[in-house]
Amino acid sequence: MKLRYVKNAVLFADLSEEEQKKVSERMRLVRYREGQTIFEKGDTSDVLYLVKSGWVKIITAESTVLASMGPGSLLGEADLFMGRPRSTGALAATNVSLWALSDQNLEKLIAEEPKIGVKLSLAFGSRIAQLNYYLVEKSLKGIAAFADLSEEELLAIATRLTVEERRRGDVIYRSEESAEALYIIESGRVKLIPAVSGEEVSFVELDAGAVFGEMGLLTGRPHAESAQAITEVTLWSLSRKDFWELTGEYPAIRVALSSRLRAHLSPEDQALAGEQLRGVPLFADLPRDALQGISKRLLLRHVPKDELVYAEGTPGNALYIIESGQVRIVSDAENELEVFAHLQAGDFFGEMALLTGKSRSSAARAETNTNLWMLYRSDFDELLVQYPAISLALSRTLSERLAQADQRFVERH
Repeated sequence: MKLRYVKNAVLFADLSEEEQKKVSERMRLVRYREGQTIFEKGDTSDVLYLVKSGWVKIITAESTVLASMGPGSLLGEADLFMGRPRSTGALAATNVSLWALSDQNLEKLIAEEPKIGVKLSLAFGSRIAQLNYYLVEKSLKGIAAFADLSEEELLAIATRLTVEERRRGDVIYRSEESAEALYIIESGRVKLIPAVSGEEVSFVELDAGAVFGEMGLLTGRPHAESAQAITEVTLWSLSRKDFWELTGEYPAIRVALSSRLRAHLSPEDQALAGEQLRGVPLFADLPRDALQGISKRLLLRHVPKDELVYAEGTPGNALYIIESGQVRIVSDAENELEVFAHLQAGDFFGEMALLTGKSRSSAARAETNTNLWMLYRSDFDELLVQYPAISLALSRTLSERLAQADQRFVERH
């Protein structure tokens, strides 16, 4: 009989019969006499009720009746799912029998069967609080980017996630659209399709546990790729608004997401880069085809405020151009005994180590949240062969930098 009540409740309608059975097994029967208080406004929400028989009045703190709930009705589920105190009271209008599902039992059930928590969240229209443990322990901790985050930081992420479903073939977002959220795949598969004009490209396939869409939130740039569901897919999404609030309170989350993240520029940004490269002395006199060749090899990297781009003594494996933000070049990462330069959008740095192959002789640190275009040495070497003009331009710049260094030495001595 208990299972029949669970099956008929709208909240549990999308659960499989086996899942409905598991929910019903966690419920216990409680009884209240006519006039007894079941719960009061402001009480801790630690149980939801399914009315078996009798009637219950939903009341305000002043005892105004808001609704009367009969057999098959659910009581207190919204406050329980949202993890908040009771927003109304409940009074037995007659002798009543209720099936009670406690917060503790629901959380244990979801830990064993997370799909139940996901389905209840979808039915409820919002992530339920009882999923927090699963999200932190079984989902977020398994994501490489979040490996070094604290329990508090992971819980902060979990409490802001929203669940959504997409059908096979659905476009989650398109390239060049503004980034409205980042996504974590709960189940199913998604493909990322680079936006490369006039070229045949292969897509990247992602499955459960993968994170995507984060580069757009970090950089404020439009998506450089499209995302499409290969199968039916369930996603956890973190909205742009929540992302900014979250990373404002917990900067380590921005650092964690950006630490290993690199992405190709979109066609629109490649065109923009081609124009901005002309403003960089190093590339000012290069022909258009060389600039286009460089733009196609550039990668986008986000460096949060106060984080290192690189430290002294590390391999010189890339040249950097500041797309937005500010960077300072210092003698050493630990003490910053001497500041060599303050750089801003359009400036470039790191080219000395790239040309000479030596380790970095200085450190670079972001003074603000900064977006960088970076050119790896391996790509740079290929470009030198393809476009000899780049080699000439870089040799000229190197001579100028060496002359400036010699002049500083003379002035100090």
